[in-house]
Amino acid sequence: MTNLSANQLKQYEDEGFVSPIDIFSKEKAKKIRNEIELIEKKMLGELEKSGRYNAHLISPLLDEVTHNPKILDAVHSLIGENILGYSKLYRN
Repeated sequence: MTNLSANQLKQYEDEGFVSPIDIFSKEKAKKIRNEIELIEKKMLGELEKSGRYNAHLISPLLDEVTHNPKILDAVHSLIGENILGYSKLYRN
């Protein structure tokens, strides 16, 4: 489990965000960025409005990001055990 540290929790409380969080390798981050750029190019407007929050429904790679245990653990540190991700409940 990759919970946020006390300093990271304080940063979130003070600033409303936590950065950096070491989740992906540079190579994986580049693949994710390329995927987003491809969607923006081939599916104009898809990542605007509600599509911005549901990109995991059109891309297996972005779905993988949504289910990443390190991300879910960080969110768990902030909001608790039950995390709802578009009709799926994720529990530790």
